Amino acid sequence: MRLRRSHTRPLSMILVGWVLIHAMGTLSTSRAQEPPAKQRRVEFLEDFDVRVEGGLRRFWTAAGSIQLALEPVEVESLEQVAPETRDQARTAVAGRALRIVARPGTVAARRLVEADQVKERPALADCGLLRFWVRPRSADQEPVVLEVRFYEGGRRAWWWRKLTLDRPGWQQVELKLNDFRDGGGLAPEWEQVELLGFWFRTPGEIELDHIELIRGDRPGAAYLDLEELAGWAFGPENLNRIHRHQRAGSPFVVLTDVAAVDGPKVLDALEAMRRAVKRDFPGLPDPSRPVPLLIFRSPEEYRAFWPRFAGKYLGIIDPPQAQGFSALGVATASVDTPPDRVRATYVHETNHALLHQCLGIANQGEWLMEGLAVRYQLEFTREDIRRRVDQMLNDRNRRVPLATLLNGKPIGIPNYPQAKLVVDWLLDDPAMKPGFAKALAHFRNTGSTDMTDPERCREWFGKEIDQLERDWLTWLQTKRVELEREQRGR
Repeated sequence: MRLRRSHTRPLSMILVGWVLIHAMGTLSTSRAQEPPAKQRRVEFLEDFDVRVEGGLRRFWTAAGSIQLALEPVEVESLEQVAPETRDQARTAVAGRALRIVARPGTVAARRLVEADQVKERPALADCGLLRFWVRPRSADQEPVVLEVRFYEGGRRAWWWRKLTLDRPGWQQVELKLNDFRDGGGLAPEWEQVELLGFWFRTPGEIELDHIELIRGDRPGAAYLDLEELAGWAFGPENLNRIHRHQRAGSPFVVLTDVAAVDGPKVLDALEAMRRAVKRDFPGLPDPSRPVPLLIFRSPEEYRAFWPRFAGKYLGIIDPPQAQGFSALGVATASVDTPPDRVRATYVHETNHALLHQCLGIANQGEWLMEGLAVRYQLEFTREDIRRRVDQMLNDRNRRVPLATLLNGKPIGIPNYPQAKLVVDWLLDDPAMKPGFAKALAHFRNTGSTDMTDPERCREWFGKEIDQLERDWLTWLQTKRVELEREQRGR
């Protein structure tokens, strides 16, 4: 499902057509002066005062109509800082700062490592805080609204956090890394981040200085901690009554405030689903972090969680109306009656959370993610799908053209069975699997599951979407015969 942003201005895709910076300044790095990694708390520091060979262009890059330049800090500008932080500002903001003049949709980004120094990548996954000083020079006219982003190096995936600067003068900004959320339709990983960016929603002129990344108090501090997640779900005052079900060697963690939930049975169902995923995608990596399933005691508490949790990310999610909901790699549902019954919804939603990590694609309610989730859900329920196949073949109103279904946009719940049958075809038909593997690699790099582009369709499958639809219907007819034969043989 899609997490809506709390604004109406659309985001544009970036990291395309990088342009050279207009200024010829230099920038600093103090890594050579820092103590060894095990002793330091600051993982990365940029203060623009030490001259580096190659100047500003060595580490900074930009896209769009934007200007970057290193300029001396105006001493008198520090007098506008609040008295309680003025001494701190004088220490941090000194020498030179980076001045940025930007239009909407432009970005300035700083490489955290050079191409030949990947081993020296800052341990971002272990960082808990981004801190920097900023002076929004144009904020006296209108607020400067931007997104602070962390970009992966190999694909169009990023973490982002909205920042509104509505008062002039130097000010310190502190942003928790686990308050950033995924962007670009993909599920980024902090371990793969290579760029820190400032993407402007509005026009603006700002100065930046003393950018630092601070290590967290635990490994993996950049990711949401399960205890914090449980606090958002059930209330921090109730953590002592939360039941946690987990199994050695399994990524799944079930958190619930219902003692009667049969944790081992739920984990059995989830592990069976994971085995089916590995059967279909044998080369898929295992998740590197826990995959959480939250089970609430009532539908009302389950629905109330998501608007509350979205506020952590400055986003908006309406109370979900479906029986289960998944976003941001978190699966949720409420208990059934009786509460020890394992609901198929648990399998469906946790599949979304699992593939969020393993495929690296954020769940946006489109055909691929819903089709896969229904595939594994129906394997759990062992539902006879002959009726669904008959409906697809005999009633045009039960299906939509594949040019509509596979366009990468969210689909309605009535279209889930058709999406499942398309996914079955792509995974089970040997003639389709090689093309589907190519398409999937494209999806994982771009964040879009649109399979309708004529050129790409021909590249992947040797034909366009209309011919694919005819082939799919032929496969369905064959599938119908096979199902009848299996039924008679029982």
